[in-house]
Amino acid sequence: MDLNIQESEKGFNDNDEPEAHEYLNKGIEDAERIYLKIGKRFNDLGGFELMQSALYQVSNKHSAHTVISYSWNGIGLWQIE
Repeated sequence: MDLNIQESEKGFNDNDEPEAHEYLNKGIEDAERIYLKIGKRFNDLGGFELMQSALYQVSNKHSAHTVISYSWNGIGLWQIE
């Protein structure tokens, strides 16, 4: 993900709410694209078993498992129920 450090360090105030939301959404979209590429690669290398093993190695801080699972939905046998 390509982040502009100066922009991320400046902070946002109450008047910048739309800009802050746009900034956050961009970060989420970038992360989802990265997770998708990783999921496809894991699937190519070891299928569902490797994907599941890799996910369990990731901290679930900030609901990371949910975000990654949704990003991987539909890759190989990975399905969200």
